Amino acid sequence: MTIRVKLVSIVLLGILMVSCGESSPAQPSTPPQEKTATEETDPALVEPTLAATAVPPTPTATPEPAAAARVNGQIITLEDFEKEVARYEEAQRTLGRDPAASGTLYQVEVLDALIERLLIEQAAGAAGITISDEALEQELQRLIENSGGQESFDAWLAMSQYTLDEFRLILRSGMISQEMYEQVAMSTPDRVEQVHARHIVVDSAEIGELVLARLQEGTDFATLAADYSRDESTRLNGGDLDFFPRGLLLSPEVEEAAFALEVGATSGLVTSSFGYHVIQVLEKDPARPVTPDIQQRLREITFGNWLQQLWATATVERNI
Repeated sequence: MTIRVKLVSIVLLGILMVSCGESSPAQPSTPPQEKTATEETDPALVEPTLAATAVPPTPTATPEPAAAARVNGQIITLEDFEKEVARYEEAQRTLGRDPAASGTLYQVEVLDALIERLLIEQAAGAAGITISDEALEQELQRLIENSGGQESFDAWLAMSQYTLDEFRLILRSGMISQEMYEQVAMSTPDRVEQVHARHIVVDSAEIGELVLARLQEGTDFATLAADYSRDESTRLNGGDLDFFPRGLLLSPEVEEAAFALEVGATSGLVTSSFGYHVIQVLEKDPARPVTPDIQQRLREITFGNWLQQLWATATVERNI
């Protein structure tokens, strides 16, 4: 059985509890003297007891738990970090993988995930986003039903090393993150500037110059794409990239060049991590409607940029 918490795998956050200790009432330093008959009958002559004037006991705070990291002053406990590392390792072993094969890099990634989840929760708190107990229980029951029932769900909890209370905290955190995602993603418009371009990508500058020379001689762009381009997803359709907005292409260099070119213009060689590109712009639209797939991708980009800003402005102290 697989249970998927929305948006990201949320981990349990540490809860700091401060308890107060009690001390015994102060005792008199000398034995009490016997009272005379007059003192016993005249309240005005009775001396106040020490118990009546004792100073209240001073509360004793529980020491702060060991911290794996501190994010804007809020700790991620070492205990919670170690639990999440153990869950990751068990998940890898279940998939037949050795978690130690990558050294300790996965531990850094686990801590980064914990930090990012806490950053999202802090931002959601500042935005007034909360999840009611009723909504939490409804989502929990939905997950239980989708997992195949209570017995199957309990087995998953045990396998994943969660108590039910721990999972409730994690589920609430995931729901908060989803609400935060929706709020941030709402800023993505449904009409954006887009360009329709095609390209040819080759391994070397020499081949790129050859392609440019043949274009100048009048050879058809689509023919050259079929003959030379290494992009298997576009080679057979003339190198056509279709319409795309800013931020969508895997190669920002190609994207930047395409938006900079005039309609009908062809670039010189543009270098990227994929090779050497020749780009030609076919159309431009300053406010083209986005398809549902592109809309979703743009929302992810918007949320990713928002997360980067959270990281950039956060104060993060790592202890491991």
